[in-house]
Amino acid sequence: MIKRCISLITVLFILAGAIPAVASLDSGDVAVRWTSSKSNTSSHLFSVTYGNGTYVAVGENGTILTSNDGGDNWTNRASNTGKMLRSVAYGNGTYVAVGDDGTILSSGDGASWTTTRRATSLHFTVSPTATGGLWQ
Repeated sequence: MIKRCISLITVLFILAGAIPAVASLDSGDVAVRWTSSKSNTSSHLFSVTYGNGTYVAVGENGTILTSNDGGDNWTNRASNTGKMLRSVAYGNGTYVAVGDDGTILSSGDGASWTTTRRATSLHFTVSPTATGGLWQ
């Protein structure tokens, strides 16, 4: 639960203007000690999620970044799309990223992404909740 709160706080911090830097929080001092780390991208980031030990952030031009060390270091991942990715979520062992023109990508590990669907001009966002690893 604390990691989900940290993810939400991180998203808010990113959207508040720390782009392209990514912030992380030392959970020992909740909301007291923030550190900034370079995201290694010039793309704007719009959403971040946490699952299975990995943070995943998504943004413009199909940008997908992952961090396995709490946000200290970020790795660029191939999304095979140039579309804007607006949201990312994790549940039931799967990351799902969605964006413009009906783009839906999925990944089991956050590193390798597969295009699931792109058949509409709609722009998607997600905000699911997962309980016990199940989408609700």
